[in-house]
Amino acid sequence: MADYKLIGHNYTTTDLRAKVTGRAKYAEDFRAEGMVFMKLLLSPMPHARVRNIDARAALAMPGVEGILTADDLPEVDAPNEAGLTNEPLYEGEPILAIAAVDEQTASDAIEQIHLDLEPLPFCLDPLDSLRPDGPNARLEGNTMRGRELATIKWTETELAELAEGRLPMSGEFAAEWSVGDVEAGLAAAPDGSRLYLSNESTETLDIVDAQTLEVTKSIPLSGRPNNLAIHKNGKRLYIAIQGTGGGVDIIDTESEENIRTIRILRGVHNTFITPDSKYVVAGSTGGGGATIIDTELERKMWTIHFEGGVRPLTFDTNPDGSTRNMYVQVTNLHGFAVVDFETRKEIGRVVQPEIPRAERNTEGIQGAPAHGIKVSPDGTSIWSTSKINSHVYAYSLPDLDYLGAVKVGTVPDWLTFTPDGRFLYVANAHDNYVSVIDVKALTEIKKIQVGQVPKRNITATLAVGP
Repeated sequence: MADYKLIGHNYTTTDLRAKVTGRAKYAEDFRAEGMVFMKLLLSPMPHARVRNIDARAALAMPGVEGILTADDLPEVDAPNEAGLTNEPLYEGEPILAIAAVDEQTASDAIEQIHLDLEPLPFCLDPLDSLRPDGPNARLEGNTMRGRELATIKWTETELAELAEGRLPMSGEFAAEWSVGDVEAGLAAAPDGSRLYLSNESTETLDIVDAQTLEVTKSIPLSGRPNNLAIHKNGKRLYIAIQGTGGGVDIIDTESEENIRTIRILRGVHNTFITPDSKYVVAGSTGGGGATIIDTELERKMWTIHFEGGVRPLTFDTNPDGSTRNMYVQVTNLHGFAVVDFETRKEIGRVVQPEIPRAERNTEGIQGAPAHGIKVSPDGTSIWSTSKINSHVYAYSLPDLDYLGAVKVGTVPDWLTFTPDGRFLYVANAHDNYVSVIDVKALTEIKKIQVGQVPKRNITATLAVGP
């Protein structure tokens, strides 16, 4: 048997004597100057509406510092639970808080508060809520459909199915889900004959025939993939591999093989290729760096670091077609950084406009207030999304003068232009549609309904004819 140091032996922990003698200190043993004690008033009902709170007697007591109610806290969208509420949904949900100079005073003050509650219907069994006349746990509904509360009720016929031990399946689905981001990235062959999909659930690159839309081959990858980029000659794919041991997998599209992996610290979230295809840029959200890879040598050349993770990025060009600047969206930056590609240095930043706080979106930000950026095909403008403002902003190139904004859907993500640059397509992740923007008019001209949570999009010309 192995001679373990602790397993199978009696030993004394370092805090044992302090605990058994009472000398050990716990959180409630500490006091600070100006410290107050809080007590909560909990709902005595499983569902109710607060009609009135009479706290005059409590607030008049010596030592009571103040009261906090739901009206003093920011509103929270369902189904999230607020710290305090005016519509408790279960017995014991906090309605208000009292602060006092000591614990006993706070407890006594709670007893002096008078609540006027309106009892509301409540539900203890989810199946009861599905009956035609069954109560709902919330006034607004009994399920979530997307981001909104909704109501689902079964018919008597469906309830009869349940009585026979069969779950009714004829109603509208409240939600759909899958494991992982199945198609994490997408690229098209230059001749339009193939599509390439990085498949997160199987950790493969899937090759799809553009005419039949069938997967003709799946190439194993070195880890969990995200986005991918393709060389303009179509012979190489560069796939972002996430995680600590990640990097960039290089795929030879002619032999259909994964020929090598370039390891990058803390993995890669997205890969982007310069317009001349001489370099691939691997952006890391964990490492906060953009690593430039020479596509001919297939090795790392240099890295530029930011204070946050690297999100989407794009490029503009010099008159000879070489890369001039790289425009990088960074974690928690509501705008983008400008990097001079030749000097390898950041030379400026663009911060996007602010709008009134009441009009801002707070859902789905995920540390990326700006998460979609693209230079127009003619190189005269750059467009950047704002998840916070639900807008797309346009700036001139090369001067980066503000051109205007277009209101789009909630949580706008990636962008793609039509080849002629007349139209811009914006994927609105939380509204499940794509905005079509007339670039010249700076106007949204159409909304295209799509599937759940659209994020990445590309423009491709496919060979689908006979």
